[in-house]
Amino acid sequence: MNVIITFEVPIRIESEANQRVHWSKRWRRFRDQRIILRNGWNRATNHAGKLNASSYVVTLTRIGHKLLDDDNLAGGLKGVQGLITEILGLGKNDARIHWLRCQRKGTEHSCVITVEGDI
Repeated sequence: MNVIITFEVPIRIESEANQRVHWSKRWRRFRDQRIILRNGWNRATNHAGKLNASSYVVTLTRIGHKLLDDDNLAGGLKGVQGLITEILGLGKNDARIHWLRCQRKGTEHSCVITVEGDI
């Protein structure tokens, strides 16, 4: 049986490779993203916590004014990916997670997260 959780959070995913900012500003941006993401996850799952699935397919879709190249997209979604693995209770290199990264143009910046798990 598949379990699918989809939610959208109003965060701005930027190319981290091209950022020339002080470490504390970057840290604050990641902290704020984590708070918003965790709140989105809790709303989507009614505070159920982590899923207990044998494997996962996680799709991260960045919505923004411009499209990023593949390397910058992966770097920008790194913080989101790290928090999702933490929420699922798995390690960053766990073979049970398959990651898909997408993007599309939109008027507002946001990120759509879809987690599919085989139970």
